[in-house]
Amino acid sequence: MWKAVGGQKEEEKAIYKAVRKAVRRELVRSESGKINIYRGQIKQVEWLGEMLLYTVYYNGVDSIQGKARRLYKWMDSGRVIITTNTLGIGVDIPDIRLIVHTRAL
Repeated sequence: MWKAVGGQKEEEKAIYKAVRKAVRRELVRSESGKINIYRGQIKQVEWLGEMLLYTVYYNGVDSIQGKARRLYKWMDSGRVIITTNTLGIGVDIPDIRLIVHTRAL
């Protein structure tokens, strides 16, 4: 798990709570649609994915086939994914309802 240094721990906790609240609100409000949460660094993506129990996606997460499976599963039946900007490059995803960008620490 990613370990924050100094004041970062409190800031990460605040980010986690704000993202969790926004995602829950959208999941309750809408029965369909995708939510994409962008983090600046891979360790942050992994940490938030572990905390929120959602699929993560970034350049080195898996083999080419594994990344394709993750993306297909999310596009087919998933609602939330946590990613670096890797997912935003050249991928057309219909029905995005919420995009959350959190700053890199």
